[in-house]
Amino acid sequence: MADETQLTILQQGVAAWNQWREDNPRINPDLRDVSMRRGHLKEINLSWTDLRGAQLGWCELGKANLRGADLRNAFLRGADFNGAFLGWADLRGVDLTGIYLGNTVLERAYLQQANLSQATLIKANFHGAYLEGADLSGANLTGAHHLIPEQLASAKTLYRAKLDPELKAVISKNYPHLFKKPSS
Repeated sequence: MADETQLTILQQGVAAWNQWREDNPRINPDLRDVSMRRGHLKEINLSWTDLRGAQLGWCELGKANLRGADLRNAFLRGADFNGAFLGWADLRGVDLTGIYLGNTVLERAYLQQANLSQATLIKANFHGAYLEGADLSGANLTGAHHLIPEQLASAKTLYRAKLDPELKAVISKNYPHLFKKPSS
């Protein structure tokens, strides 16, 4: 359950929230199960925030700082993370189907078992991201930075995923099973 004091500050808007975060750098906010659907949270600082079970569907989270945020069981359908920082964020098992994650930093993000099917990940930075069991079917990974074959080798599937030609050639040669249609 979200901390009521923190929730009140959040309801005052991004500027008030970011100022509170600046004034209280040692506090890791608790916004579990909070509902912020369709919220305009561009450039918000949600670093190291517990957002488990949060309702963030259709939120504008462009350039948001979600470093180390715990987003397990969060509802994110339709959210826009363009240019957001999600380094060290915990997204294990999260449904990110069709989400826009272009230009995001996913450095060392925990994406194990996440559903990234049809997600737009153009120019995303995957340095050290954990992709074990991630569903990347139909995902657009063109221009992705620091995305290496060894990371993708542990993914569940790359069926119909869009990759840069050089990376696709290496994956096709060494891990051709990833491009096969997954069994139902």
